[in-house]
Amino acid sequence: MTDQSPFPLQGTSAAFEQAALAKFKALLVILPPDCRVYREIWDQSTVLCLDFCRCPGQLAGMQDQVVMLLLAANHLGLAQAISFRIGQKIKGWKSLTSTNI
Repeated sequence: MTDQSPFPLQGTSAAFEQAALAKFKALLVILPPDCRVYREIWDQSTVLCLDFCRCPGQLAGMQDQVVMLLLAANHLGLAQAISFRIGQKIKGWKSLTSTNI
C-alpha cells in the first residue's frame, strides 16, 4: 500500500510547514513565482505572509484575490489571516473573520 498523503511527512514540524507552504503555492497558480510566502506568529495566532518585494507590481492584483487566498490557507491549516507586504512594510491585512465569505 502506498502513502496517499498530500504532505510528505518527514518527522518534523518544519518539514510539514514547508510541505504545506509548497502545496499552497502549487494550488494557487495565480501567485507570482517571485512572491515570498512564509508564516509568522502574531500574539497567539499564525499569519500567512505574502511578501511582494521582488514583484511589487503584482500586489494589488493579489489583494483582489484575498478570499481565495484565505480559503486555501485555512484549508491547508496554515493560517486564518494574511499579511500583504513589500519587504518589512505591511500593505494590507485580511482575516477570515474580517472578510465576508
